[in-house]
Amino acid sequence: YPFDMEKFTVFVLALFFSATAFAETPIRVIDGDTFARGEYRYRISGIDAPESGDVCPDGYPAGREATKLLTALLSNDNVECADLGRDRYGRVVTQCTWFGYDIAEMMVSEGLAWDWPRYSNGRYERAQTIASSEKRGIWWHGCVWGR
Repeated sequence: YPFDMEKFTVFVLALFFSATAFAETPIRVIDGDTFARGEYRYRISGIDAPESGDVCPDGYPAGREATKLLTALLSNDNVECADLGRDRYGRVVTQCTWFGYDIAEMMVSEGLAWDWPRYSNGRYERAQTIASSEKRGIWWHGCVWGR
């Protein structure tokens, strides 16, 4: 399993001491799988995350939590994004990494996004299985609207 929770914890602590990624043009995170930079909107490839206002049946603010995590992940100088084309809404589909770690996989691993096999070819299935079995995030709170 390529995602290391201990390294992720170190990353979260490092956020407090890092500069903002994309410093020349600030980013605005819209929800757990979409962000804007300048005039462009970007869609993280291969996952589906709760919309920013989505709430689980038990009241857990899954959308707000997913948005917060993506904001944290993108607010670091060591983020690299590769554009993969455009989706039907005109957004730039992108795959982003932090120190080589796939940000989409991190979102799924934390239980704040679902693997979207139609676009990921099952790339995040294992991370989702683990998050589900460990009842992280959406899996603990019974959120059911994902792919």
